[in-house]
Amino acid sequence: IDAIDLGPEGEQVRTWACCPRCGYARELDADGGDAPTQCPRCGSHGIADISQRLPVAELSSVSAIIRREEATIDDGSDERARERFTVQALADIDHAHVTKHWYVQSDGFGAKHLRNVTIRWINLGRSGIGGAKRVIAGDEVDAALFRVCSECGKLDTASGVNHRREHRPWCSRRASHEESTTELALARRLTTEGLVLRLPQSITLGDAFAIPSLSAAVLLGLRERIGGDPDHLQIITVVDPAPSGNTEHALLLHDVVPGGTGYLSDFTDPATVWDLLHRAWKIVRDCDCRDDGRLACERCLLPFAAPADVTHTSRSVAERHLAGLLIGHEPKPGEDAVVPDAMPWMLTTEEPGVNDPESNLEK
Repeated sequence: IDAIDLGPEGEQVRTWACCPRCGYARELDADGGDAPTQCPRCGSHGIADISQRLPVAELSSVSAIIRREEATIDDGSDERARERFTVQALADIDHAHVTKHWYVQSDGFGAKHLRNVTIRWINLGRSGIGGAKRVIAGDEVDAALFRVCSECGKLDTASGVNHRREHRPWCSRRASHEESTTELALARRLTTEGLVLRLPQSITLGDAFAIPSLSAAVLLGLRERIGGDPDHLQIITVVDPAPSGNTEHALLLHDVVPGGTGYLSDFTDPATVWDLLHRAWKIVRDCDCRDDGRLACERCLLPFAAPADVTHTSRSVAERHLAGLLIGHEPKPGEDAVVPDAMPWMLTTEEPGVNDPESNLEK
């Protein structure tokens, strides 16, 4: 793909105001107003900053035109050239759409079911080529963006110089001496059903292996519970904003079918979630790769790990954190966690956690 449809007079390019702390985003052109002074989800005032405004084109129509010599396949390499892009997932977790929620009193782990959650995936451009730094949904990311012709949407490959090959055949700027380009991000969205699994800070803080390992473990437990691969369900890492203004890392298990299928409503029962985690824990505990010196293998977590997270997906990390979630607290160093056969959780419906003035780096 090397061209996108920008619409007449570029009307498909919209300005989004993205919250720096959570996954909320507002389309300013659609709302016909300025950016909000405060995020309605987490209360952050950073969303009003001009640096949080992002030009975005949602993918609706794309095309590719390539010269024969560029498309020819030869035996110069056995591997296909792959390009990496910076893609940020934004989940707009609106508490008005929560049907049920609960938390474990001892460690703050919990779940909330959302009948509707809007997920936006924003492609901020190629990775590793620099670009302006942006803080979106709690992460600082490089946003090189895509530079395209402002009329035909064809990808611009040489800055400051205009070439005929950088335009579609019908583009009026094809023969121009000066280029006319615009920089933008690409996006797609999905509104569906979701289940937010909030993780305690004792798990996420300072452990780069925790979230990738637990994400794969949740899908593993889901397979064991339903008796087959959960092809219609996916999991992403999100920020869960509390009404108090506190934000925590969480896993969002969501349906890939627009509008959802209602399947995730079964997991509003804490006993069902505990059983899912327990099934995953037994498999990673007993997997043969524990003696092979490998992080994980195809018999446990690797089939469910995202390609970018394979090097940070660990069987032992998943086993330790799953045990902590199952017993209701993170085991101390040297402590052997004794996982019971039945759920020991004491539950509450009150949002856990308070605002901590220290940053994660200071902790």
